[in-house]
Amino acid sequence: MNPLYALLESQDNFLHIYDIIRLVDPQRGELLEFDRSSGIKKTGVSCCDVFGTDERCQNCTSIRAFYSNKTMVKLEYSNGKVLLILSVPITVNGDQVVAELVKDISDSMTVDIRDHSRVDKVTSVIQSLNKLATTDAMTGLFNRRYLDEKMSEIVEECQKNTQPLCCAMLDLDNFKNVNDTYGHPVGDKVLATTAHTIASYIRRSSDLAARYGGEEFFMLFTGVDLESGRNILERVRQQIEQTTIEVDGHTLSATVSIGMAEFIPGESAHDLLTRCDKLLYLAKKNGKNRLEC
Repeated sequence: MNPLYALLESQDNFLHIYDIIRLVDPQRGELLEFDRSSGIKKTGVSCCDVFGTDERCQNCTSIRAFYSNKTMVKLEYSNGKVLLILSVPITVNGDQVVAELVKDISDSMTVDIRDHSRVDKVTSVIQSLNKLATTDAMTGLFNRRYLDEKMSEIVEECQKNTQPLCCAMLDLDNFKNVNDTYGHPVGDKVLATTAHTIASYIRRSSDLAARYGGEEFFMLFTGVDLESGRNILERVRQQIEQTTIEVDGHTLSATVSIGMAEFIPGESAHDLLTRCDKLLYLAKKNGKNRLEC
């Protein structure tokens, strides 16, 4: 038997250490119960109640713990409280779940602030660190790690609700030439400007934009079918092409190649991303500054 699970069964011994001890299914954002005779039971109760919200955490450590099979720790500032959250992947009767151990450390946290500033500055630091964990510093978009964690969840939700979903890979054309000709600071400006345009087309909390890596970006739209997705991405492509970038006396413009695919019921997030990547390659092969779907 997993040692941690044995401890959870006698959780009264740990109430002086943790305020909340619970089992969660991080893929569905749902609390679980354990019964010796029947095993794991679903409760239908959201795991977000501890934060006083109906929305999934953008930096969910339980998702990371589940997929990496490693214990994850974070500090979360919520409703005026500082929470220490330990997410531990465990296996119960063959089912992989996550044990969450939550402690309110608002009144017990000791912080050495050298400039004698108010301790409540710590909460803003925690929020900043949580944002850094999910955000690409260069562009302000979500980072690759967040996308990898979130993508399976979104695909599963669309599958369950028979909801259409479109996603796209976007790649700046000839970006190496920009860096080689004008230098990396100018290349950084091109990346940031392109990201700003991409972000302007994200209108709903269920949609997302991320920097996939290097000069590659990713966009996802829930509730959007292939034709609607094509129209949105074509507008994105045109706006990027028409945007001028002024840097150190240079006037530049950029173009992107785009590969877009609509979710096929039953396929995995990995398969959907792979199809987008292949279509992006086709857009590059067919002349760049174009959309393939």
